[in-house]
Amino acid sequence: MSRLEEGILDDDHLRHAHDRLGYMGPDLESRIDDSRNLTRTLMVLGGFLLAFACVLLVWVGWDLGSGNSFFSTMCAVSAGIGSALILWGLVERTRVRRLRLRMGAEERSERIRRFQGSRRAL
Repeated sequence: MSRLEEGILDDDHLRHAHDRLGYMGPDLESRIDDSRNLTRTLMVLGGFLLAFACVLLVWVGWDLGSGNSFFSTMCAVSAGIGSALILWGLVERTRVRRLRLRMGAEERSERIRRFQGSRRAL
């Protein structure tokens, strides 16, 4: 076996030692972007539903007939769902912050590793 083939085999062994059963999940940056888009969408939808509930609340005050209970129920349901969506968006936003902190920590450790490697080369 030539030296080139031995080097390729060594690289394969090293690569497979660090590889977790061949699983390649989404990288951290794409997860952060996806989660950031999700939080924005959830909070905007929740805000629209709360605004809709306010409009329905005004309508409930004007309605004196039998539709009063229907519109008050719709107002309560839309306010509840809107509040839940906003709360879910806030929870996801804290998860995004933790992911960003973890990404920053990984970048710092990578820079330290590169710096230590360059010092060893000197």
